[in-house]
Amino acid sequence: NAEVRAEQQETAEAQREAEKTEQQLAAQKARDTYVQQVEMRIAQAEERIETLEQQADSLDGTEKESIDTEIETIQGDIDRVNEALDELQSAELLNWKAHKEKVDAAVTDLDAHLPGGVDSGIDVDADADLELGL
Repeated sequence: NAEVRAEQQETAEAQREAEKTEQQLAAQKARDTYVQQVEMRIAQAEERIETLEQQADSLDGTEKESIDTEIETIQGDIDRVNEALDELQSAELLNWKAHKEKVDAAVTDLDAHLPGGVDSGIDVDADADLELGL
């Protein structure tokens, strides 16, 4: 009887460990997908800066100053996104969502300074249906 209980306990522990591993894998996948989307948006913003720099090269005076200011604004937004993304990536895997709001806010700020408005193409709720049981 004691052997049966010990075996049942081992089985239950193994099942809990397997569930924890599944949660971690799901969290890893969700975080990695989200990070990849944010990194793609950063790359788009950097391309916009390159375009603006090319435009500024052929200008002078207030037009050049205006573009330089726009470049500085976008670069500042990129820096804030990168900082928030670094915090998210360094967070404990199962707690990465606690940092996601800051990244979302930084991406929204970045998008507001880019052509095409505020749609980053990032589905900020893509993992909302991913319930980790936490």
